Amino acid sequence: MSSIATRSTQTAKRDYVYLPEDIIEETSPVGSMQSEAVLLSLRRHQAIPREMAMRLYQDTKHPQLLWALQFFYDKIVSNVDGGIQSTYDISVPENVTYTANGFISHNTIAFMMDCDTTGIEPDIALVKYKVLSGGGMLKIVNRSVGLALERLGYEEQQTKDILDYINTREMIEGAPGLKQEHLAIFDCAFKPANGKRSIHYKGHVLMMAVCQPYISGAISKTINMPESATVEEIMEAYIFAWERGLKAVAIYRENSKRGQPLNTKKTEGEVVKRGSVESEFKQGREYMPQTRKSLTHKFELSDHKGYLTVGLYDDGRPGEIFVMIAKQGSTVRGLIDAWALSISMNLQYGVSVKDLFRKFRHQKFEPAGFVRGSGDKGKLDKIQVPIRTASSIVDYVSQFMINNFGQASAIVEMTIPQMEKDSFKEEQRDLTVFTSDEGLVCGLCGGPAKRIGNCAIKCTSCNQTQRSGCGE
Repeated sequence: MSSIATRSTQTAKRDYVYLPEDIIEETSPVGSMQSEAVLLSLRRHQAIPREMAMRLYQDTKHPQLLWALQFFYDKIVSNVDGGIQSTYDISVPENVTYTANGFISHNTIAFMMDCDTTGIEPDIALVKYKVLSGGGMLKIVNRSVGLALERLGYEEQQTKDILDYINTREMIEGAPGLKQEHLAIFDCAFKPANGKRSIHYKGHVLMMAVCQPYISGAISKTINMPESATVEEIMEAYIFAWERGLKAVAIYRENSKRGQPLNTKKTEGEVVKRGSVESEFKQGREYMPQTRKSLTHKFELSDHKGYLTVGLYDDGRPGEIFVMIAKQGSTVRGLIDAWALSISMNLQYGVSVKDLFRKFRHQKFEPAGFVRGSGDKGKLDKIQVPIRTASSIVDYVSQFMINNFGQASAIVEMTIPQMEKDSFKEEQRDLTVFTSDEGLVCGLCGGPAKRIGNCAIKCTSCNQTQRSGCGE
């Protein structure tokens, strides 16, 4: 519905104040000096002039008159019906604030209150280790297990044996005397260091879905997922939460950050991943076999064609690279050949692909720009992750090597398929979002960046994400 209003000068001749009937009767009763003029104005305009209302306030000091005088009105001269439109109730109940109620985790004050869990969150593990900011570690054992066993009907000696088992093995799986049907009661968010059981991510979502109808805002709770969770599983978790009517979810994949305050295994300040094996440092040069397999990749960067050949060890590791671009004898060809020789020596001396080529990302010099795919002229490499842009030949080669030989370090994008309905073709309108992102610069390539959330910025050129404040 659209309306056209006439603007009148405030406190002028046509400036009226609208008052309820009971206020009119209290401020200008029948027989008073102003009653006749007030009734005449009400019959003509359904309101009284502002000057008259001010005189009534001076005579009566009625508080409702003072409240009404702070509003100014425009007269509607035309009204166009826009048809049936959706209406939304944005009122707030009188007994609550703008967010009627919420549910937050009390991660810090839970320790001060001597609690075993942090509100709506399940316990991370029955036995966990907390990294202290000043150094050292704190072993935390859940003290509610004994009470739970007592409620389940276990005798005192059985309870003592189970608790001793937990303190020794740091898990409850296989505890003597524990009934199999009671095992799920003691499942936690993370798997124990030597165990196999944990709460499935759908269990977190379903528990939140039960609480959501009673909460006007979102629920501050982590949906814990194991380190082995795939991109597809994380995407399914978001969709599953949306289908259950949750307003927000916070997914955490175990050991996805550089530092983790709570762990299921004792460490010396660093996160120790279960089953991780440290690779031995290789001393000396590992020569390539005299006859070896190789991979040749054709690329076209800003109308400059080139070929990248990667020599492989018998186990598939890269040991040398050759880059052919421009004419033999040109300056660019000579510099690229020297750089490729240096890279090959580093690879044969055991420098990891990811660490080595990460140093050469975002080097800027010509040729640079968009990368053209093979299209109809050939088939794309099955192992290649598509590279859209590169700031130089060195940057392109570095992206290719990291994506294909950098131990699954490539960026994976998941998209939700769109419904195809020809009958619903509506005009798309751009929405301008006003943010305070001016001046943000990417620390890797120097390009413009935008803020995503409170603790991260994302570069619009290289798509790298940098985090600060909330861990990495």
